[in-house]
Amino acid sequence: NNGENFIVQHLEDLESQIMQYMAGDSPKARFFLATAFVWPLLLVLCFLLYSPSTDVPSSGDSSRVSVHSTVQKSSQRIRKANDLNKALKRAVEATERKKPKPPLPQLPVKQRKPDVPLDEARLVILRRARPVDLKYVDVSNGNTEHPHMGATDENGNPGYVLDETFLHTNPPAFSFPNLASACRKKDDHYKMLTEKVYVDLEAHDTAEGSGKPRVKLMCLVYSIEKSHHIIPNILQTWGQKCDGFMVASTKTDPSIGAVNMLHEGQEEYDNMYQKVRSMWSYVYDNYYEKYDWFHIGGDDMYLIIENLRLYLESEEILTAQNGGEYLPFGNETSQIPMFLGRRFAYMGDMKDIFNSGGSGYTLNKAALKALVTQSFPRFMPHAHTFSEDCIIAKALRRQGIFPYETKDETGGERYMPFMPGHHYSYRMPRNPASDWYAKYSIDIKFGLDHCAAKSVAFHYAKGDAMKRMHAILYHLCPSR
Repeated sequence: NNGENFIVQHLEDLESQIMQYMAGDSPKARFFLATAFVWPLLLVLCFLLYSPSTDVPSSGDSSRVSVHSTVQKSSQRIRKANDLNKALKRAVEATERKKPKPPLPQLPVKQRKPDVPLDEARLVILRRARPVDLKYVDVSNGNTEHPHMGATDENGNPGYVLDETFLHTNPPAFSFPNLASACRKKDDHYKMLTEKVYVDLEAHDTAEGSGKPRVKLMCLVYSIEKSHHIIPNILQTWGQKCDGFMVASTKTDPSIGAVNMLHEGQEEYDNMYQKVRSMWSYVYDNYYEKYDWFHIGGDDMYLIIENLRLYLESEEILTAQNGGEYLPFGNETSQIPMFLGRRFAYMGDMKDIFNSGGSGYTLNKAALKALVTQSFPRFMPHAHTFSEDCIIAKALRRQGIFPYETKDETGGERYMPFMPGHHYSYRMPRNPASDWYAKYSIDIKFGLDHCAAKSVAFHYAKGDAMKRMHAILYHLCPSR
């Protein structure tokens, strides 16, 4: 009887615990869940101990009835215990299902190195620079002072911001009445553009169809109103291939992307630096967050945009602006400033290297921010000179940003200060000191070897020469 009473008491307690668990978690209910299977076994054991042995004389019918009644009650309580045990398990399982599953532990993503590591000469250049936080910082001071006074609209009102994507709405068609006769000439320009330099359209099409985002490139051209008639040559050829395009001029004309750029001093060739200083400030103030790279040059440069974009997307450049060792993940908030172009040593001085302004130079976001927010306010803010490329290089050098080596794997140059034919035929003079180009050049090659197969920029592409280059490169010349 004592054993039976013990079991009955705990069965009732177990039933109560189930109700508590259904209402809210109970540590005691968990204990009963873990031990509930013990109670039916204990009940059976007590019953066996309580049952009279065959050796004990029967006490009559009343004893047999009492035993029979006890067996029935015990069986019922065993079934009740089993039912309660099952109910408790179901309650626990239902509650566990409602609990949110803990997140799987995040395994660290291993950084990947480029297939071809950067050489030591390039790493030396990169190590001098410090990473720049890419977050935009407003330094315009209300656009009340140079170089942040911006541009004026067609009526002379300040604060004008050009829609730099205007070419994408209605790009002009390529038109060249002299195409056939221009293509018949098989001069040195033709030889360089057919025997060596080419547009990597296959890689471009693959990148376009990959579904991966391409780098955003904004192209900047400096010009003046009297040269507006040559801007259509750019618009019909390489200009429309840029993601953003702008001409900094002395008159605003939205049809060709020209804006009247306000700058310190007179509009003259000998004050080119102040114009470029205002251009870069205008671009930073209005377009910095929309683009990844920015290329600037004169109205007689010719860019092969497909090759330039592929170069900027290459493992080499991605690794370089990530510090030089590992490829970026793509979510970086800082980067190494990159200053790309044709490297010249001023007067042959290897300690005074700059990127030639002829075919232009290319800055990433970090370099643009460093130039506008740090260099311009502090370094030669009122300089009056035509050599904007030298001053820009000096300004960036103060922050440890040096021109990056842009030769290809064969030593061919990607940025050309002259037209293709000049580089095809040029040879080093006997007295290099007598030729400024020989004096300024750094380890150049000659003939077909001079230009990289996937060159990105040429200079002095004036008039029909630009359209002829374009026709040859993009196979627009008639077959006969």
